[in-house]
Amino acid sequence: MILGLLLLILTEATLSVIIFFIGIWWLIQGLILIFYAYLDRSRWIWKVAGGITGILAGLIVLISSSQPGSILPEILLFILGFMGMFIGATFIMGTFREAVGSKTFGVISIIIGVILVMNTLLGDQLTLWLIAGLLILEGIVAVFISYR
Repeated sequence: MILGLLLLILTEATLSVIIFFIGIWWLIQGLILIFYAYLDRSRWIWKVAGGITGILAGLIVLISSSQPGSILPEILLFILGFMGMFIGATFIMGTFREAVGSKTFGVISIIIGVILVMNTLLGDQLTLWLIAGLLILEGIVAVFISYR
């Protein structure tokens, strides 16, 4: 939520941080899916596939964002967008029996993936505003789930 607010206020300065945190987010989400596969063996193939994809997408983003002065090329954003959609879909399928709140993270990942794929159509500024809004929404949902 805080990162989304910073993106709205300090757009240019926050861009590289946003890319870095998307990489961290997908990496952690991938590890969580693999952990879920260990705890609950139902639909384990979806969990493991989404986990591996999340880990790979997270590592690609982290490695690409660590290069000084480089912003991910559009083709990489396109590929990462599809990976984000796949991660979200597998998260939803892997947590099929879980509460609605846990599916929310999968939906947000799908939306971020769609935004990354459509980046060339939407333009950079609108893409940043949409991702900022989704990160704020994710923070609100995480706080809500933690109090349930």
